[in-house]
Amino acid sequence: MSSGHAGALRRRVLLSGTMLAAATVGYGRRAYGQCVPTVAPNYQCSGANVTGQSINANNASVSTVAGFSVNTAAGNAITITGDGALSYTDTDASPLTAAAGTALHVRSITDYGATPGSVTIATNGALSGYRGIDARNYGAGAVTITANSDVTGTFDYGIFARNLNSGTALSVTTGAGTTVSGDRGGIYARNFGTGALTVTANGNVTSTTGYGIFARKDFGTDLTVTTAASTTVSGRIGIYTRNEGIGALTITANGNVTGTNGPGMFARNSVNGTDLTVTTGAGTTVSGGSNGVSAYNYGTGALTVTANGDVTGTGGRGIYALSFAPGTGVSVTTAAGTTVSGSNRGINARNLGTGALTVTANGDVTATGRVVAAFTHRIRPRVPRSA
Repeated sequence: MSSGHAGALRRRVLLSGTMLAAATVGYGRRAYGQCVPTVAPNYQCSGANVTGQSINANNASVSTVAGFSVNTAAGNAITITGDGALSYTDTDASPLTAAAGTALHVRSITDYGATPGSVTIATNGALSGYRGIDARNYGAGAVTITANSDVTGTFDYGIFARNLNSGTALSVTTGAGTTVSGDRGGIYARNFGTGALTVTANGNVTSTTGYGIFARKDFGTDLTVTTAASTTVSGRIGIYTRNEGIGALTITANGNVTGTNGPGMFARNSVNGTDLTVTTGAGTTVSGGSNGVSAYNYGTGALTVTANGDVTGTGGRGIYALSFAPGTGVSVTTAAGTTVSGSNRGINARNLGTGALTVTANGDVTATGRVVAAFTHRIRPRVPRSA
């Protein structure tokens, strides 16, 4: 064999070995850079990924390791579907970005409560997509979301959470210092289940064209929305709540709330509900393009509005509180040093139910129209005329 031929052969052998090694390394990366099963039904996600990850398994429990991320130009970053209890847990600040889909989509597809099902999400990674988080439960369990980092919905909702009829409770909690934002809405939470609906915002929540926070309970027990001090909630309507269930409706805003084209805060308690309570924190500002606070109680309990900060209705009333029969009373109280103002009325309180109507203004109340308007009107049953 000539020396030239031997050298070419060596080069081919070395090149083949190099290509084999590269292929092996590349395969290793592909195997590492994805969400793979460990001990069923557990999955572990790792590596930096540029394609979306999809897990379809019953009772899938998905977790991350340090360095995991997804940044994809097509589809969802992570999709988790299956029957039973589904969960996603990230304690490694794993970012998920979907330029044309949802950052994190988790859906328990159990056949409408035929078997148990639930969705649990706990993440501290920044999430961004058309929707940030989309969580839906068709099973007989709860939906629980804890987001301890920023969540962004570039064209839709930051966080979208829905529990269907066969479910139980639904809760959404965001971390301190975070921002949840969405074009259509910041946080959308709707519970058709038998349990409570709870939204706790410890960070800012904003929407460009929709609701800052939308919380509606169609069945079940209490509906509670709480925002932390030094936070901001803003949207076309800042906070929108509607309780069609059997319990109480409670809003506690310890931070500023702004409704650009509607009320700063809107609360409606249906005929199945009990008490309706709205409380704003000291030093806060609640403002609306219509009313600052709109509270309507059709339930069997009391309607209570306590403003410990300023409230402004630039296109209507500062505070509007209306209770229907069989409500048990209306109470509106403002703290010392506060200002309640409206373009129509400062405070408008009406009681069409039983019980007392009380308005106590310890701060300034101003309006271009009537400053305070308070009415009590009993709705009596009609007595047919005698023949």
